[in-house]
Amino acid sequence: MEFSFTFEETEIQRSVGKFVQNDLLPRQREIEDGRAVPPDLWAKLQGLELLKSAFPEPFGLGGTFTGLVLGLEEMAYATLLPPWIVFENYVLAHALDRFASADLKAAYLPGLLGLDAIGALAFTEADTGTDVAQLRTVAREVDGGFLINGAKRFITNSSICDQMVLFAKTGEKLTAFLVNSKDKGYRPGPREEYLCAPMAHDNGDVYFEDYFAP
Repeated sequence: MEFSFTFEETEIQRSVGKFVQNDLLPRQREIEDGRAVPPDLWAKLQGLELLKSAFPEPFGLGGTFTGLVLGLEEMAYATLLPPWIVFENYVLAHALDRFASADLKAAYLPGLLGLDAIGALAFTEADTGTDVAQLRTVAREVDGGFLINGAKRFITNSSICDQMVLFAKTGEKLTAFLVNSKDKGYRPGPREEYLCAPMAHDNGDVYFEDYFAP
């Protein structure tokens, strides 16, 4: 099967590939051992505007998902940590772009797409995995919003994220909530340990104790 890419897509591949060769590969061990992307490298990654390229204006650059994938693939040659964080941001930003109100988009998309904020997705639970029917995290409707109680497991960016999409039961239905990690009632657990790559990833449990979602 033959594939062809647009000029913009190949330019993304080229510019990210240059960043990988000049910056990520020489410091791959530093990233993996430190379990974080150093601030100077993160600033250079932000300058590439990779995630913005996959979203429409006014918050993005109006490019394609293919361009984003090409950039993530280039970074993965060096280390999985930066592309994984970028893709987690994509998951949250995509949900907001598709389903959120104009106010929520304006409040959160610029930070997520510019990598000034870190995103996450919380679905999996300890006793149920990703079985929708068996999820135990619940959101009870109260005046002005919902109170969320429960726990999630194996959540990427659980202790470093700023916002996440959380799935919880609302009666017989399943509802997605936008959660801010700095708000009361959000508590990350210890980071999981890995036998091998991706050892650098932040991944662990998250506990919700009367977390209020307006």
